[in-house]
Amino acid sequence: MTKDFWGKSPYMARDACEWLVERKIKAWGGDFPCDYLLRYEATGSGNEAKLPREEHTTHYIFFPAGIIQFEYIVNQHLLTKNRVNFMAIPIPFEGQDGSPVRAIAWEEMLGSEL
Repeated sequence: MTKDFWGKSPYMARDACEWLVERKIKAWGGDFPCDYLLRYEATGSGNEAKLPREEHTTHYIFFPAGIIQFEYIVNQHLLTKNRVNFMAIPIPFEGQDGSPVRAIAWEEMLGSEL
């Protein structure tokens, strides 16, 4: 991934995270570096030391709320429906709180689509 990907990608703002927590979501996923702080860490701008831990917004807000986060989910643009089925198969790493997953999404087919 390029510096442009890291430096110019969208990110989850604090108010967006809080809005999702208020709606009691169970999980969230995106195809971009979700925290603003990541742009500094990945591009080596040197500003990362100036930003507090709270700037890892999704982790800081979602994890205490019990919300599971899926980062860098690819090929979402191939989905054609607003709601899909989703499954994530993790690699079990002992003593860790995260893992890469095999993310699988599928759409329900209507009778007329069969």
